[in-house]
Amino acid sequence: MSEQIVVLHPGEPLQFLVEVCRALADTVNEAHTWRPSDAELVEVYAEAVCALAHLRRAELARRSGDEARVAVIDHLLERLRQTRAGEVEMRLADVVDRLHAEAVSDLVIA
Repeated sequence: MSEQIVVLHPGEPLQFLVEVCRALADTVNEAHTWRPSDAELVEVYAEAVCALAHLRRAELARRSGDEARVAVIDHLLERLRQTRAGEVEMRLADVVDRLHAEAVSDLVIA
């Protein structure tokens, strides 16, 4: 498992969350033998991506013309809930990866 440092710069909390999610995605998706701690790591990744998705959803909901993107994020958040509850059989990391991709899509951070 690789080590990465993520720094919170004053006035850039969204950038910090984007970097945290990126670092977690890199770690979760590294090729390695499954370990019991991996399930916990995927849960941490899911929580960080959910936080990012909620922030992005709120931002997109305030803009006109982004209704479809809001609907996609809502759908993926619901799919994540269903996966965690065992209502659908999907790999949690796959759902989180897709939500992560949608949350950072077209995001420009200075």
